[in-house]
Amino acid sequence: MIELIRVFKRFGSLQVLNGVSLTFRKGENTVILGKSGTGKSVLLKHVVRILEPDSGTVLADGRDISQFSDSELMEYRKTLGFLFQGAALYDSLSVFENVAFPLRRHLKLTETQITDRVTEALSWVSLPDAGSKMPSELSGGMRKRVGLARSLILNPAVMLYDEPTTGLDPITSNEISDLILKLQKQFGTTGLIVTHDMPCAFKVADRAVLLSEGNLLYDGEITGLEKSVDPLVHHFYQTSVAKRPEQLS
Repeated sequence: MIELIRVFKRFGSLQVLNGVSLTFRKGENTVILGKSGTGKSVLLKHVVRILEPDSGTVLADGRDISQFSDSELMEYRKTLGFLFQGAALYDSLSVFENVAFPLRRHLKLTETQITDRVTEALSWVSLPDAGSKMPSELSGGMRKRVGLARSLILNPAVMLYDEPTTGLDPITSNEISDLILKLQKQFGTTGLIVTHDMPCAFKVADRAVLLSEGNLLYDGEITGLEKSVDPLVHHFYQTSVAKRPEQLS
């Protein structure tokens, strides 16, 4: 379980998080919604402790992560997988070496063990023969799949997705959404998913939270967005042209 307790964050004159309190429960996919600049990605960076709150607390299993030593922080981050917007692959490394990178950095494994783990991860994202390719040879959807394979190679308990379907066509976006669900069901991962893609949101969410100007406007089932009496929540839903999962092909 990860918990944010009255987290504030300001950059200059811009208040990005304004006392946000949230609990991310084990095994649950939570979709984080809101317009650009409302603090969604900043929230994820606080979970990873890339950013520190100006005030407030981030807890992981009841422990304040700001109090972690360097070694404790490293161990904590091993429990997190992070899929970045652009997949963040190393262009000079092959697909195999990109996926193997966390293993080489954090674990002492033989080459045979590394090969077995990478082969398994690439098969899991339906790219069993892509190991020898370079990132420049991949489509956007394939890059996201490789990024996902690299993220799950250390068996994270929590997956953080920052706009996982941005720039992808609807069919490929749907495939990435399916992988998010598959990861949750097969490994019991907790998912924190920042997205503007409402079909993806409706498909993967057990729960949705909506941020606006750093404030938490909504926290509940995603279907409740349409029924909300809050005018800001209702306006967000209407302008997002939300689609139900059954509308996806």
